[in-house]
Amino acid sequence: MPSAGADSALLLRPLRAEDLDRVHAWYQDERLFFDLVGSFMPRPRREAIAWMMRHWLDPASRDVRLAICRTADGLHIGNTYLTGIDQRSRAADFHILIGGAAHRGRGYGTAATRATVEHAFARLGLRRLRLEVLARNGAARRVYEKCGFVLEELRPRAVLKPDGWQDVCVMARTAEGAEAAPERWQPAARTT
Repeated sequence: MPSAGADSALLLRPLRAEDLDRVHAWYQDERLFFDLVGSFMPRPRREAIAWMMRHWLDPASRDVRLAICRTADGLHIGNTYLTGIDQRSRAADFHILIGGAAHRGRGYGTAATRATVEHAFARLGLRRLRLEVLARNGAARRVYEKCGFVLEELRPRAVLKPDGWQDVCVMARTAEGAEAAPERWQPAARTT
């Protein structure tokens, strides 16, 4: 499995059944979803884990789901996903989640994004990755830009959050590297 590139503090490995309790706990933290595109959906543990087993760990799935682990102690701190893999166009959607707040803002997201991008292009033979991020999530957008993603589209008021409608940025990266894109938008002011 890929290491986190130059950052030997992280290792990516396939997501396993024994990880799913921890992942479920992360997904039950409503605060985590404040700056994520997805919606918070509380789910009973048994139901959620059964769903993840069927959909995420299905060996027939083309999706790639990786656990982000600290090298020093093996602690599972988040996940990266390559979903909707299209073999014909060699493209996929990229997702990342750093589960615990204590592990955010420490460079783990950047290292894991770089390692997943490298894995997608060098090992899986993909040529294009796409992602969606809330426009107000400046920290995530900066990580993606550092990793070569560029803005392709701004979807105004695309997602309803508890504090109102939020803009969504669609970003992409090709195997050839970041493409120059003009600055075409300004992020929406954060509403409270």
